Amino acid sequence: EKSYNVIKTNFCNQFISPSGRHVWNKEGTYLDTIANKNGCDSIISFALKNNITEATLNVRVCKIFKSPSGKYIWQKSGVYQDTILNKSGCDSVLLIFLKVLDNTYSSIGKNVCISFQSPSGKYVWKNSGNYIDTIVNHNGCDSIINFKLIINKVNIEVTKIDNILTSSATGALFQWLDCKS
Repeated sequence: EKSYNVIKTNFCNQFISPSGRHVWNKEGTYLDTIANKNGCDSIISFALKNNITEATLNVRVCKIFKSPSGKYIWQKSGVYQDTILNKSGCDSVLLIFLKVLDNTYSSIGKNVCISFQSPSGKYVWKNSGNYIDTIVNHNGCDSIINFKLIINKVNIEVTKIDNILTSSATGALFQWLDCKS
């Protein structure tokens, strides 16, 4: 006696019928016939749903972006495509609109006395020279600052002649303190 079954199933790229006579690659309802346990025709109706998914991502990054699949590294703004597996084990095609933001660079000349603490707080410079510090800019990327620093050293040398203290610095003002009082 003939039998008839209805099966709802999902597929990724293609679905091969149980008889092997059909390969379906589009959603729809299809019929296949195989022999049942009695040797009679068993007609199977397949309601196929494709589980391939698509998604769009808008991404803003500094410098580089590694694709969700890990296969690509992009360093320029543009539109890219990547494929990962979705929760059904099928392809999920990703369309990625990528905006690579720039780091900023600046140079500052600074005259200070004694020392200078960098904007990041990581450094305290005590000598004249060129120094680099990095902080986060308004885009969340690196802001690289080159400091041309001049540290003005004060001559604190004093001489004592006949119980009189004299400053060796010219043009400097000193306040003398008697530590005993």
